[in-house]
Amino acid sequence: MVQEKAVADVSSDSASVHGVLVSVFGSGVLILGRSGIGKSACALELIDRGHKLVADDVVNVERKGDSLIGSAPAALFGSLEVRGLGVVDVRRILGEEAALDCSEINLCIEFNDRPADTEPDRTSGGVQSCSILNIEVPQISFVAGGSQNLRVLVETAVRYITRDGETGGLEFVDRYNASLIEDPGFSN
Repeated sequence: MVQEKAVADVSSDSASVHGVLVSVFGSGVLILGRSGIGKSACALELIDRGHKLVADDVVNVERKGDSLIGSAPAALFGSLEVRGLGVVDVRRILGEEAALDCSEINLCIEFNDRPADTEPDRTSGGVQSCSILNIEVPQISFVAGGSQNLRVLVETAVRYITRDGETGGLEFVDRYNASLIEDPGFSN
């Protein structure tokens, strides 16, 4: 849970979170997980595809009304730690447009080492929520490592999960249930 692990003071209007904030298709995605799990490597892949880095390692989060705005500390703006290369300035490598000053946080994605003990309902997609500064944000978890391409999963999650945490999976369930009602030949 984000509020216990990463946010120091949930009663204030600001906090610092250990993670990476990237603007993906215009939505702010806060990537969380332990050090070394691949948050920055995933961010580098996303930035290479034209998405924007907001913050790496330390994300300053400020509550503005019902929104959360994330930014990098001034000294770290545009910087991304790349294992084996050190800290690189993505603006120098990929152009000024590779970094943004700030972004609203619309989705949290947590990278884990292994799946949770309980498997989510496949039709719900496992979307939960995390609380940052007393604001609920949709959250999904992915297992890092193995054959999964985390960049593709992040892009897909942004396209699939709406701001209120609903997914296209619910539309499928609704369509399926409606088809059962409409089909008089269906019986249990």
